Amino acid sequence: MIVSNGDILWSASDLTRAAECEFALLRQLDVKLGRIPAAKTAVDPLMDRIAEIGLEHEARELARLSKGLAPYDSATGRGVCLIDYPKPYTAAILAERCGQTLAALEAGDHDLSGLAAVNNGAAPLSPAVRARLMELLPHILVMDAAGSSETGLQMSSMSLKGMEAEAATFTPVPTTTVVAEDLSHVLSPDEAQGAAGGWLAQRGRVPLGYLGDAEKTARTFPMIDGERFSVPGDRAEMLEDGRIRLLGRDGVTINSGGEKIFAEEVERAVGAHPAVRDVVVVGRPSERWGSEPVAIVSLAAGREGVDDEELLATASEHIARYKLPKAILRVDHVVRSPSGKADYRWATEQVTG
Repeated sequence: MIVSNGDILWSASDLTRAAECEFALLRQLDVKLGRIPAAKTAVDPLMDRIAEIGLEHEARELARLSKGLAPYDSATGRGVCLIDYPKPYTAAILAERCGQTLAALEAGDHDLSGLAAVNNGAAPLSPAVRARLMELLPHILVMDAAGSSETGLQMSSMSLKGMEAEAATFTPVPTTTVVAEDLSHVLSPDEAQGAAGGWLAQRGRVPLGYLGDAEKTARTFPMIDGERFSVPGDRAEMLEDGRIRLLGRDGVTINSGGEKIFAEEVERAVGAHPAVRDVVVVGRPSERWGSEPVAIVSLAAGREGVDDEELLATASEHIARYKLPKAILRVDHVVRSPSGKADYRWATEQVTG
C-alpha cells in the first residue's frame, strides 16, 4: 500500500497477497501433514505475464508518486510512506503497518474526501477501532461483513457517524438463518432461544463437505427438515426484527459457574475502552467457578497508565458483572492469525503457563 500526501493507494501486489488467505495457508499445512493430497498447480503463461505487467505498472506508479517528495515523516505525517508486504507475516509486524496507516490518517493532511466506504471482514471491528476510524473520517460508511469458508457471505452491518450499528448485530442475506441448538428446526424471530441462542446456519448452495473427513462433514452439514444446511459452529440469536446477533464461537465459549460466557462478547466490552488497542479473552481453570474469563489486552501507546478497574468499569456498561474478566493480563501485542482472527491457543498458554 502506498500513502502519499493526497492519496492512499492499494496496489496490484496488495490484491495478490490478499489471495494468500488463511484458508489457503491451512490447506498447505494439511498437505504437509498428509491429511489431503497436494493440488496440481495450473500453468498459465498468459496469467503469469499479466501479473508481471501489473507489478511493472505498480513500480512505475510508485516512482511517479515518490518523485520530488520527501520520505514519510511519522512526526508530521508528511511525505511518501511505502507500506510493503510484511516478511515474516506476523501479528506484530502487521500491527506496525496498521499503526503507520493510522498515523498518516491522524496527521490530517490527506485529502480523503473521495473515500466513500470502508469494508471490513475476517475479524469484526471492535467498537473502539470503529469509533476511532469514524472520528478520523466522519463522512465514510463503515461496513462489517460476517461469513466463513463453509458459507460465504452470511450477513453485514453498516454504520455512519452518529448512526452506528449495534455491536455484533447484522442484517442477514436471505439464505442465512439460525437453527435450534439440537439442530431440529429453524428458529423463528418470536421463539424463545435462551442465553446460548442457536446455531448460525446457511441454506441453499452449501459445500458438499470436507475432503476425507466424513465425521466433520456430517457434523457441519446436517439435514434439517429435509434440507441441507451449513453450520460451521457460531452461536447466534435471531432477533424479533429479523436481524441476527452474533454471540460467538462455541469452541471458545467459557463455562463458568454453570453459565455460558462468549469470549467475543467480553472482548467487545473490554475493547470499548479507548485505551485498549487489542484484546482477546479466554478461560482459565478456577476452583470456585470451574473456569473463569481472563482478558489479555494490548494498550495504545501513551495509555499504559490506565488501571484494571477503569477497564472493568467500561466493560460493565456492556455486559453482566458475572461475565467480567476475573483478571487482566497486559502484553505488547495480541497474537492473531494472518487474517486477523484471535489465536486462542496462544492466549490460553499465556493465562495458564
